[in-house]
Amino acid sequence: MQRHWFVTAFLWFLVFQGILSFAYLFTGYFIIAIPMILTCIAGILLLKWKISGFFIHCAACLFAIYLNTVYFRLSFSVAITACAIGIGVVYAVLKINKNGVSAWNHLMTEADRKRNNTKDQDAKAVPDFKEDVFYRVIKETPLNDSLSKNPKTRRMLRQDEKVIIKYIQNRADLGGVWVLVETETKDEGWCLFELLREI
Repeated sequence: MQRHWFVTAFLWFLVFQGILSFAYLFTGYFIIAIPMILTCIAGILLLKWKISGFFIHCAACLFAIYLNTVYFRLSFSVAITACAIGIGVVYAVLKINKNGVSAWNHLMTEADRKRNNTKDQDAKAVPDFKEDVFYRVIKETPLNDSLSKNPKTRRMLRQDEKVIIKYIQNRADLGGVWVLVETETKDEGWCLFELLREI
């Protein structure tokens, strides 16, 4: 799994700002450090592809509402707005795509895999594929630019055209297992795995 460089940099920023917040532990304002420490933990978990990190960040933002209204005497509406922005910014960053797939999609896919009871179930959900091996297109199909409900079609993959698989993802909401492929002309895009056969 890969994420956009900006997503990685942003998550490390969350971690480092949380580490700096430990200074509050020595000033008698421990309660102020709590949401920043939670955000630090959230950043670490998100870097490890744990969806729980996002929900911990949401909890940190909700706790910040209490701090903003009780300690900093901000109005409740301002505190709510700040909370929404804090959650929205992280969600928006996680939705940044790399190779047509966002970090958020990776997180959701990883969470789905955790729900499987055995490695055998995982194997059935996402088939194995061979790297640097050509696959043949068995039926003409669109080469999509991304995994989404309404993707743009870059071009049509011709029957018997050769492609190399670079990434595979199980997307039941989109009708099955999809693969990111590269053609002999260096075009990249997504198509259904079931329409390919190993040469």
